[in-house]
Amino acid sequence: FNGDVILWPLIDLTKDIKLAVSTSSVSSMAFDTSGKLLATGSANGEIKLWIATSGQLIKDLAQLGSMITGLAISNNGKTLASSTADGQYKLWNIESGKIIDEWQYSRGINTIALSPNGQELAIALERNVTSGKKRIKNPKSYGPKWIEVESTNISPAVILIRDLTKLDFN
Repeated sequence: FNGDVILWPLIDLTKDIKLAVSTSSVSSMAFDTSGKLLATGSANGEIKLWIATSGQLIKDLAQLGSMITGLAISNNGKTLASSTADGQYKLWNIESGKIIDEWQYSRGINTIALSPNGQELAIALERNVTSGKKRIKNPKSYGPKWIEVESTNISPAVILIRDLTKLDFN
């Protein structure tokens, strides 16, 4: 776990690109739909953006202080969602590096995923999260929806669906 990422083009596995991502281990990665942009997250909370085809670092986005557990890039390549082991969720404008939206949960976030249309974000929280349900707002207002998901574990997983349609992405 030396913090390096090695990319192999699937057409020619003899060529590779090595990214010196972090001094700690890489904990999460996400490509944009074109395969040209790569976001990496590390155990020490760093988020970096790379040109995947060349390995060039284009932005050192954040130092969040907690392990990055999930990254997702919107289909249009303009927005990055990130989550951390200590419960931070942030939505970033990739070009400006500014935070569009953020929440802090009382428990850790395991992973996140953006819907194909970019209008909803699914956040999988640590098991045994019950206090988080108090965050439910009027369903007609801007706020999260909770879904209880059966799992193979003794405890159910909790997935939060966050409506992103009312956010200003500029």
